[in-house]
Amino acid sequence: MDWFPVKADDGFLFKLQMPGTNYCQLKFPALREDTLSWSRPLLKDPTTSDIIDFYGSCEYDPTGKAAVQTQKLDWQRRFSRQYAD
Repeated sequence: MDWFPVKADDGFLFKLQMPGTNYCQLKFPALREDTLSWSRPLLKDPTTSDIIDFYGSCEYDPTGKAAVQTQKLDWQRRFSRQYAD
């Protein structure tokens, strides 16, 4: 099966969908750490090198609950590694 491009919007830099499915490759900026506690966090500037390469549902929301939870866990891991005894 060939993949085909889909209009990238809603903060996506890139969106590629597998035909006949709801499976996509999405690229979008990571969330700003200072907004992770907000009800609707903000994405980083797309010119930063902090870009997420995601494979999954084409309906994925890069500022939704799943994205926030994933990035909070990521931030906690980095923080604990940096300040581990």
